[in-house]
Amino acid sequence: AVREAFEEEFTRNPSLVLLGEDVLGSKGGDSVLKDFREKFPGRVVNRLPLAEEMFVSIALGMYKGGLRPVVQINHSGFVPLLLNDIYQLGIWRYRTGQTDGPAITIRVGHEGYGPHSGAEVSVSLLASLIHIPNLWVAVPSTPYYAKGLLKTALRLNRPAIFFENEYL
Repeated sequence: AVREAFEEEFTRNPSLVLLGEDVLGSKGGDSVLKDFREKFPGRVVNRLPLAEEMFVSIALGMYKGGLRPVVQINHSGFVPLLLNDIYQLGIWRYRTGQTDGPAITIRVGHEGYGPHSGAEVSVSLLASLIHIPNLWVAVPSTPYYAKGLLKTALRLNRPAIFFENEYL
């Protein structure tokens, strides 16, 4: 369902770009999108440095340049590293006097991999984001909802966080 949503929206909107540390899955990341670099050339930035603190700022620069970035964070335990920048996205339109924007989607894997995972990948920090103003937060519970909510997030003219349960 997630792959279908990405394929449909990337085909529909050529300004969508995907960026993250391991979006193609070669190091245990998201194998759902493993062939996206070939399918959508020039629109996947894989292997960003291990510096999540920069991801939202990079995405904001891409947005200001006319793109619609999707930032992938593989584990919600890394969300605190992005928290200030996510907050700044939420209040963006109030600070700038705009009615929209910035159209950035952050896809976050959450709820860990089970009892043998480390602390940084076994947490869900969903509650820390739902009170940020102007930030749309989606938490699908079924594949059907995952597809619909992801397509909606990728079309919004405001910042969106798409929490994807790793067991889903």
